[in-house]
Amino acid sequence: SLEEARAMQERAWKGRQQVLGKTHPQTLVSLSNLAGILRAAGKPAEAMRYQMQASSRLQEALGPAHPHTLTAMGALALLLDEIGDASTAETLHLNVLRLREKTLGPRHPETLTSYINSGLLARKMGKESAAQVLLKRAHEGLLATVGAEHPRTKACAQACQGSATTPILEVEPVSPSPSTPLSPPVVMP
Repeated sequence: SLEEARAMQERAWKGRQQVLGKTHPQTLVSLSNLAGILRAAGKPAEAMRYQMQASSRLQEALGPAHPHTLTAMGALALLLDEIGDASTAETLHLNVLRLREKTLGPRHPETLTSYINSGLLARKMGKESAAQVLLKRAHEGLLATVGAEHPRTKACAQACQGSATTPILEVEPVSPSPSTPLSPPVVMP
């Protein structure tokens, strides 16, 4: 259940605070993951508080273009949109996209996620031509990297046709140990 997941993630976050410190990147990733669980549990105000804190501290600890920072910022953009601040969400999504293109390249899975999420938000805001450009770039990148039969490629094709509207969640995995580096995948809901 989400309550069990929340309790487990809170223990992980508090444990990492004690062992690694409050500003260690893995502690902050745990905080961002906790925000994601709260978002899924329908507690956007609490999720927003944690996500803003995680995003800000990751930016201070790792810099604005680090993949962990960008994942946290992308999650913050999704949350902002969810609570009705589409304009700020759009600005943040496009900033994350620009930084991911620059640091990871245009065909990296996280960059493709940013194209999709930015495109879906543009559509939601009535900016269909911008949405089509972004979604087409994502679809072309997915075709080139994972192929036409991949579930994300199929979902993106549906989005290009206007039949899919669910954004792709930005999620950090929990690392098995404090010394193991994280490589954050992005998962579809």
